[in-house]
Amino acid sequence: MPTIMSAASQDGGYPQIRRDLVPVFSSDLHDWLRLTHWHDTDFREKELGNYRKKVHTMSTSQVVKYQSYDQSGYKENGHMPATVAEATRGPETGRMTRRDRVDSNGSRGRSMSPSYRNGYINYRVRDKLEFSGMDRGQPRIDHGLEDTRDPARERLLHRRPKSFEVGERGTVRFFVMRSGSWHNIYKSMEDGVWATNVSKAEMLSEALSKGTTVVLFFAVNHSHGFQGYAIMKSAPSKDVYHPRWWHDVKWPISEPFTVDWIVTRHVMTTRVSHIVNGLNYDLPVTRSANGQELSFGAGLQMVKIMNAHGREAVANEKRYRRITKTTGV
Repeated sequence: MPTIMSAASQDGGYPQIRRDLVPVFSSDLHDWLRLTHWHDTDFREKELGNYRKKVHTMSTSQVVKYQSYDQSGYKENGHMPATVAEATRGPETGRMTRRDRVDSNGSRGRSMSPSYRNGYINYRVRDKLEFSGMDRGQPRIDHGLEDTRDPARERLLHRRPKSFEVGERGTVRFFVMRSGSWHNIYKSMEDGVWATNVSKAEMLSEALSKGTTVVLFFAVNHSHGFQGYAIMKSAPSKDVYHPRWWHDVKWPISEPFTVDWIVTRHVMTTRVSHIVNGLNYDLPVTRSANGQELSFGAGLQMVKIMNAHGREAVANEKRYRRITKTTGV
């Protein structure tokens, strides 16, 4: 192999690339050789020697390791001795990979990520949902009711939005209330009672004690919307009616408090996703956790949109009933 670099110059500067090879190398390669000091023959031979020794040691140890297995053991397990090429890929453990695992129903499992809801750990798996501590494969049941959205029940709870005027800035505060249960939201609309995490309830009570109007926007997790909003009417108290679902909650929950529902209509996130919350890093209001406070501007927009959606839904229902009555369909 021809020598690429010439000897160092008399003035102690960098060695120069041989002029007869200059057309072969680009300026980038010329600068790279200078930068990495590969013009130093001793340095280059030392680094290459270490690299080749390391590669040789690794390949030799792997081949020796797999060739040292007892040949009878391979025959008993139904495996043939590994070749050099196969040995460099690693041993055949015989274990099934997660991608190859198939359950009794024939569905392939996916990576399972736990989520916590009402004290149970839910594992999302392909084609089915498993519940730790419950009958596997069965949906969660609350008091004999399947805890999913119930359009028929919602129609019974629908009503014209109540009159509510948002006060001046500083006289009203807005909060998001999250729930893992549709059933609990429906019962709150019927009973006018709600309860939340103890720390969040203390925050709401403090705001209410200062004479502030506390507006609560309710959203069921993974519902892709808000189910309406209500006004907090009393502080948490043991004297308030305790709904049945309150006794079934496993995590620390506050005493119930009364609420007055203004809008009981489901509003899709597409209607409010453009609203950003200045009190939550300007994130959309749809990305609010339980107890998250909304800025005055964001809360005001939420109230206007929900009120308009509620009035529009009532008008559409009246129009539908009138058409149905006229046509007899």
